[in-house]
Amino acid sequence: MDHQSKREHWSAILEQQRQSNLGIKQFCTEQNISYQTFHYWSKKLSQAEPETRVQPIVVSEPTVSLSCVVLTFS
Repeated sequence: MDHQSKREHWSAILEQQRQSNLGIKQFCTEQNISYQTFHYWSKKLSQAEPETRVQPIVVSEPTVSLSCVVLTFS
């Protein structure tokens, strides 16, 4: 299961618990879900997902003969 699928899966489980009117422990017991895992995903999904950005890398050849590559992040 990929990252996004896991987030969707656990989001649905958290919503099921909210709608069940059961306490978290009782819900987890009845659904055979680890209480610790439930809390892990509850905390993880309450935080904003970090933004992923692509950073270009400029590779330039040195002007003198060296055995290295210079990477410049812009």
